[in-house]
Amino acid sequence: MTLQQRPSEIKCEDPHVFLTSVIYSLSYSATQTAISGQPASFIELGYIFTSLDVPAVTNIPAPDLLLVNKVKKIVLAVDCKTGIVEPENLEKKFSEDTDNIIRQLLSDNRQEYVIEHGVFTFEDCCRDFEKITKKIYETTGKKFFIWYTSRRGQILSDEAIEVFPVKKYASSTYNYVHVDEDLDKIISRGLSIKEDRIRCNPLLDPHPKYRLVFLELAMYLIQISLKMIDQEKEIVIYRLTKMIKSDYQSPIQHATLRKILIDVVMVFNEIAELKANNTIIVFKKKPKYNSVLEKYYKIFKEMPKDCGKARQYIKDLINKRKNRT
Repeated sequence: MTLQQRPSEIKCEDPHVFLTSVIYSLSYSATQTAISGQPASFIELGYIFTSLDVPAVTNIPAPDLLLVNKVKKIVLAVDCKTGIVEPENLEKKFSEDTDNIIRQLLSDNRQEYVIEHGVFTFEDCCRDFEKITKKIYETTGKKFFIWYTSRRGQILSDEAIEVFPVKKYASSTYNYVHVDEDLDKIISRGLSIKEDRIRCNPLLDPHPKYRLVFLELAMYLIQISLKMIDQEKEIVIYRLTKMIKSDYQSPIQHATLRKILIDVVMVFNEIAELKANNTIIVFKKKPKYNSVLEKYYKIFKEMPKDCGKARQYIKDLINKRKNRT
């Protein structure tokens, strides 16, 4: 088994992770990922993907992601919803406090940016969100755009490929118009991405499932180890969590990442070990990658999806290793 053959969570076990990952992937994908004849990604439209890394101490609900156009001074604040919610849920996510945090993030002291609020959901939920956002508008005057994708990929007969669209919802009674005319035209027609180009990124969720993060961080460390195959190298865990947050655009707190990284190293002790009271990871020279990848694949298949059971599964693996030593 090679790294290229490793188990893939490309379809995303979690629907919420899937939605955030579609936007994430469309933000970084090159032109070959799109259907010919239209822009391939949000970045081609001038929008940069950013996670809203709200400090835990603020305890303020926030949308899942931002698409920021620094040239046109527009922020699209997007919350991904896998099903219907109460209007209060969206109101809290898009409060005045949240807008203030967004402006702080952008150093927008003069309030030059236009902040648009929206929902990204599945097509079958759109009519429900039309009703929900209308209720919010009646009480707050705040308007929302609604974007959607399909729960299953659509087959393009002429190219024989499966794609997922991202499209603006509109009906005879609902038609949000984006400030950016170019974006509005494109998103009304729809952006599309091939299924095999969707990079499932569970680290976009500030409160992700343990199993998904463990598997992602395990592969991340294996890949780092490969780069250091002929040398022993130390890395401070805090520096590593900063790298991960940057590489994955992740809002997960450092402490959470640190705990799971320690679990990963204790399970995959063939590639690294902990020192200095679990604050430093030391990568080992020339580990046996075939056995490492076999272990990864075994864990991938066996680890329960339930968070509590997944944690216990890893705890049992760690205890077994300790008992052997």
